[in-house]
Amino acid sequence: MKIFLGIVIVFVTVIFLVGTVSESSAKITSYPAINYRLDGPPLYCIVEPVGVETKDRDNWVGSAKNAVLDWNSKIASFVPESSNPEYWEMNYKVIKVTDSRTDCSIFIEFYDEIKGSKSAFGYRTVGFFDPQVETISLFLKKIPYNETLNIIIHEVGHTIGLGHYVSDNDDENKKWRTAEKMAPSIMIPVAHVNPEFQTITELDVSRVLELYGDGGFYAFSPKLIATPPTTPEPTPIPAPKGPIRPFDSVNITEQSIVISKHESAVIKITGQINEDIFLQGNYVLIVIKTPLSDFVVHKVRPTQAGYFELPLRFDGKSPQGWYEAETSYFENIDTEMNVDFYFGFEQAKFLTEPKEIIIPSWVKKDAGWWAQNKIDDIKFVNVIEYLLSNGVIDIGDPYLNVDPAQEIPSWVKNTAGWWAKDKIDDLTFVSALEYLIKIGIIKIE
Repeated sequence: MKIFLGIVIVFVTVIFLVGTVSESSAKITSYPAINYRLDGPPLYCIVEPVGVETKDRDNWVGSAKNAVLDWNSKIASFVPESSNPEYWEMNYKVIKVTDSRTDCSIFIEFYDEIKGSKSAFGYRTVGFFDPQVETISLFLKKIPYNETLNIIIHEVGHTIGLGHYVSDNDDENKKWRTAEKMAPSIMIPVAHVNPEFQTITELDVSRVLELYGDGGFYAFSPKLIATPPTTPEPTPIPAPKGPIRPFDSVNITEQSIVISKHESAVIKITGQINEDIFLQGNYVLIVIKTPLSDFVVHKVRPTQAGYFELPLRFDGKSPQGWYEAETSYFENIDTEMNVDFYFGFEQAKFLTEPKEIIIPSWVKKDAGWWAQNKIDDIKFVNVIEYLLSNGVIDIGDPYLNVDPAQEIPSWVKNTAGWWAKDKIDDLTFVSALEYLIKIGIIKIE
């Protein structure tokens, strides 16, 4: 199982064919729990990274400390009188790779690259929690310092049992991570583009209290718990909900899809809901996370027998790389049922080696200025004309015609800003511009 959090890098929208997705109905906002619970007040062991610069090590370790402290203080401020505050304590200690780990509940570890095969295919994962080994793995080497804290806070949220907070309305999901106001939850699947607009909210703490009840983090512990202090007419919170495995199976027809850019392919995600919790009329939510760290939420109506099926169509406009499907029902996720699959194109055969992309530094500077509204759209179009005329972008006729009254969409500006800050590489930026030209966002006459 892997729970992923990525940086928001939205160039394109994957073209999905949704054959069995239900008809439109009332909007659903879901805050599921994963199948993991703490069995006592946790001690987070932060493993000092080795082989990195001192400033990186200090920043990452400091962010991990603050992530644990932030959860601890936010939960403490909402603990009801009926519960003992000591039951909700969260602590940390910093250890070296060679230190004993016998008293650790959760490990926080840092890596040069994400473990597993997906890292080789551009899966923009920056962190995940694996409940089987009770470890948060983080890849923060290329992440700006002001973003690391929220990434780790999010992963700590998974260790408490929280899933991803999503809406089945993708426009709303986009607003949560791009609008200049606070996101409703630290557990939205993708980090806010501005870290200042994301933190632990009262909604997050309320969900934690709901999961564990008066017993706090001892709620699922075999240990005896001392009687909490008595208070007059305490207001009890709901009884804790233990982990639920909602599916008997979740499968995918193919785990690797490779086509030419002129073809298309359809795969299916299928599954069977556990009959003990199946209730007709309730939807299955499937969150598809793309290689670009965007995500799309599908709402699927199961059959009367609890079977569900989601077709996904891929073609020449779909981004290459690893995808993940996270499926929930009745606000429960079995993380072991998450499905990974790869989509890519057949390698083109070159008579000679492909030309290396070389972009002058002034182009990146202009892109950054445009993203900050320091230059207008027409001046940025001049940048694109330069790239076309010098063969960096290979799309045909290098003449652009852009109506000054027609603004380029804001998300294109975000792409330029990320490139200017080295969050994406030259090839990715050029590929994004080529795509925008092909689909008519940037017009060529």
